[in-house]
Amino acid sequence: MIKDVLNILQRYFTLMLISIITLQITGCSFTTPILVGGTVLTANIVSDRRTAGSQIEDSNIYLKIKKKLFNSPYKKEINRIKFTIYNRQVLITGEVNSDDIKKHITKMVANIDGITNVKNYLKIRPALNIENRLNDKIILYKLKLIFLTTKDIPSKNISITVDQGSVFLMGLVTKKEGNKVSSITSKIHGVNRVIKNFEYK
Repeated sequence: MIKDVLNILQRYFTLMLISIITLQITGCSFTTPILVGGTVLTANIVSDRRTAGSQIEDSNIYLKIKKKLFNSPYKKEINRIKFTIYNRQVLITGEVNSDDIKKHITKMVANIDGITNVKNYLKIRPALNIENRLNDKIILYKLKLIFLTTKDIPSKNISITVDQGSVFLMGLVTKKEGNKVSSITSKIHGVNRVIKNFEYK
């Protein structure tokens, strides 16, 4: 039931995003397919500030993390933990049942080749209820829409993760862009904390 509601909400906001993106497409933007581990990825080589190599490496790191977790004694936690990778930095959010599991996850991720930094914000708590999860989804898609339609914000270079009202921002930005994004985020209803993990160019 919870998954059904979340999927419906996600599809709704995705359609909204697609509509706006379609209206903003210009002849200067194009994509190229990249093959990673048998999976074809689409990378926007114009607007993504990461190198093509970094984009591929980020995708590979994500797959390695998921595989390690699935093959570990804690694979039942896989749906309660989110891994966000940007330019070889890993952000871990979500919840687990004990501090021992949190430490194991941190060590497991840190031992994967190619990762330059690990930020673990896992919380020791029960799984979020549907209201919390819906609120996080609303904040996430609201921010995506705002960033996409706001001047001087490189929306395709900003990764947004929302966990119980805390918003984690990653990306390759200038200090001015980072400050603007953080300021906008902090004013969104339901946001109680903004954590910046930007790389500044």
